[in-house]
Amino acid sequence: MKLAHIDDFHVGLSHTLTRTIDAKKVDQYIELCGDQNPIHHDETYAAQTEFKRPIAHGFLTASFFSPIFGLHLPGPGAIYVSHNLRFLKPVYVGDTVEVSATVTKVDHERKRIQFDTICEIKGVRVIEGEAELYVPTPTEAGQAALEATTLTL
Repeated sequence: MKLAHIDDFHVGLSHTLTRTIDAKKVDQYIELCGDQNPIHHDETYAAQTEFKRPIAHGFLTASFFSPIFGLHLPGPGAIYVSHNLRFLKPVYVGDTVEVSATVTKVDHERKRIQFDTICEIKGVRVIEGEAELYVPTPTEAGQAALEATTLTL
């Protein structure tokens, strides 16, 4: 694996991954961020809402963009600058989400890459947005440090 370099990217490049939302992920997210809204974990409460069952936190689902950006596209060394998200439909425990990011603009001068970002369940869009990442110029020392790091892909 090598550090990202702005010259390696062009419009149209994309990466997709698939993740399933399970109760364990929801519980871990609640523990991590402290959002204990019962709509996310209480079956009795959720049954009384328009959703009829617990829904996953929107940012739990959106967090699956992070491994795309940090490990694949642009990859190691890239830094999140911004991400505008629109939550279109609920994601339920048990749903399998296809998460994708596609390069829409490469600014070589500023070392920035813009992306369209999409989450879909069975072809239905549930989240969409636009992200911008900064891709610093890699160094030999940074590459050596990356090579010494153990990553699980």
